[in-house]
Amino acid sequence: MGKGFSLKNKLIILVLILIIFTNSFLAIFFYTDSKKQLVESVLTTEYEFTRATALEIHNINDKEYKMLETLANLPEIRDLEVDLKIKWDMINAVTADDDSYIGMAIYDDKGIGWTTTGKYQDLHTREYLKIALGGVPSILDPAYSAVNGQISTFYALPVWNKLNKRDQIAVVVAVIDSLSLCDTVGKVKMGESSHPYVINRKTGNYVAHSDVTYIQEAKCLYDEYPAEMEPIIQEIKDGKSNSVMYTDATTKEEYLVSYYPVGGNTDWFVVCSAPASDFLGGLNELLVQILVLFAIFTVLSILFCILIVSKSLKPLTVLKNAITKIASEDADLTSRIDIKSKDEIGEVVNGFNNFTGKLHSIVTDVKVSKDDLVSADTTLQSATQTTNDSISSIAENIKTVNSELNMQNNCVKNTEHSVDIISNNINTLDSLVAAQVTGTANASAAVEEMIGNIQSVNLSVEKMADKFNLLLSTAQNGSEKQRDVSDKISEIEAQSQMLQEANAVIAAIAEQTNLLAMNAAIEAAHAGDAGKGFSVVADEIRKLSETSSEQSKNIGNQLNTIRDSIENVVSASNDSSETFMSVVDDIKITNQLMQEIKSAMEEQQVGSAQISEALVTMKESANDVKNESQKMTGQNKNILNDVKQLKETTETINMRIADVERNVDEIFESGKSLTSISNIMSSSIKNIENGIDQFTV
Repeated sequence: MGKGFSLKNKLIILVLILIIFTNSFLAIFFYTDSKKQLVESVLTTEYEFTRATALEIHNINDKEYKMLETLANLPEIRDLEVDLKIKWDMINAVTADDDSYIGMAIYDDKGIGWTTTGKYQDLHTREYLKIALGGVPSILDPAYSAVNGQISTFYALPVWNKLNKRDQIAVVVAVIDSLSLCDTVGKVKMGESSHPYVINRKTGNYVAHSDVTYIQEAKCLYDEYPAEMEPIIQEIKDGKSNSVMYTDATTKEEYLVSYYPVGGNTDWFVVCSAPASDFLGGLNELLVQILVLFAIFTVLSILFCILIVSKSLKPLTVLKNAITKIASEDADLTSRIDIKSKDEIGEVVNGFNNFTGKLHSIVTDVKVSKDDLVSADTTLQSATQTTNDSISSIAENIKTVNSELNMQNNCVKNTEHSVDIISNNINTLDSLVAAQVTGTANASAAVEEMIGNIQSVNLSVEKMADKFNLLLSTAQNGSEKQRDVSDKISEIEAQSQMLQEANAVIAAIAEQTNLLAMNAAIEAAHAGDAGKGFSVVADEIRKLSETSSEQSKNIGNQLNTIRDSIENVVSASNDSSETFMSVVDDIKITNQLMQEIKSAMEEQQVGSAQISEALVTMKESANDVKNESQKMTGQNKNILNDVKQLKETTETINMRIADVERNVDEIFESGKSLTSISNIMSSSIKNIENGIDQFTV
């Protein structure tokens, strides 16, 4: 068998592995922790930058809305009497000196009004205008406008009537040059060359970007993005804000992305994406420094470890030689090791010297006691054999007594079982009797309660029958009055028809009068100057005829309306009469049923009284049976107690015999063990004798 590694080599290898592992762990830990903290710091910083940018854009939008709100609250703008063109001139005059405004527009509550170009148009189909016409401020995403040739943002705000704040009368619109938003995000820089951008979270269209062509060409973020950004895109669509890192599977490059909603009346989101290398470049230099320091400290630690281990293990060589000498055939316990080392190895050597001295003393005493043990072993062998014979005889006698007690115990168990069965039967009978008594009492109480309820129901039925008689009389009177009302309404209908006929006669007279007036005017015209006076009279008659005709038409319309109302009333009156008749018939039928219920309840009351008397008799009989059963239960308990005492006495004797039997068995086993121990001891004494004789003391 080949020689293995020495302790020195093992310690050096172990320390080397420990140093490499510790230094590697520290290097990885410091690098990973530094990267984690740096990434968290950068993500937090980028998130705050994105949030600040979103807040700045929100403030820009809020500023425009406040300007529009100021205009929308002007009394002239909220006045329905002021012409829409005058309002348009007013709001454009306010923003005329501000180059950021492309123009102002105002529309009525139908979406028709004056545009930023001064045209009067119907633009109610525009999405931002639809929202504002619904009473909610709105904004149109920045886009290239073919009308003004600029990238424009439309802000719209409702205008309310000054007399009724719930009445929307117009929408005021401001059109802003959106390049200011692009300048805003272009001024914010993340990393080396990254800028935030703004998108609409629902459509993905760019709202603001440092590169204006993204807005001009109406580009959409959702059209093309790495698959690893899918969770980020989904969170943006859900309106959530966050700051995360992801790795592009194609380029293997890490990116830091943060996103935050602008809020207000928009679906805009500010998004900032920058390569992680812009922020983590310093970590690579840190990693190189850590690796260099790791190599230097590892080499120095190995050299120092070899020197210390070699010097520390030198005393162990001397100890090995001393132990080898003791383990030889001479077994000399008088030799000692002389080493002055004060470390743990020196303590081990001192411990070895003490152990050798102690062993020297023990072996000396053992040699003296060896002869005494040989003599005691012979005596022990003889005594053990005698004890075993006596124990065997006692065990046979105990087994015989135990068999007789088992037979007696079986008889007691059979008697106890029979008594238990009788006791259970008595208990069952007692329970049944008690249940019968309880049930009878409950049934009696229930029947008494039922009798009381029946009496109460009888009283209620009698009262209800009286009420139904009164109701029947009232319904009959109501039916007669309803018929009188119907007759009077029919008379009114006939009179209305007569008024219609009279109005028709008046209309015919007015028409004839008008024709006569026209003819008179024509004749007066033929008469020339002589007929001028008559012409004036004819003209007045014609006017009077026209007035009468118009009044006749109005009266006719009113009479038609009255006729329709009367017809409706006649129809309703007829329906009401039929309903009254039906109610009277139903009340008569219900009254008959109430009389039948009253008779049935009286019969039920008589039967319930008979049941109550029978239950009283049954209850008295059940109480007598219960008393006799309780007496029988008491006598049975006395018998059961006597049998249990006999069983307990028998079981106690059995337990005592079993304990004695176990003790005898234990003694018997102990005797066997003692015999075995005696044999082992005899063999051990011989082995001790052979071993002790090898030591030199």
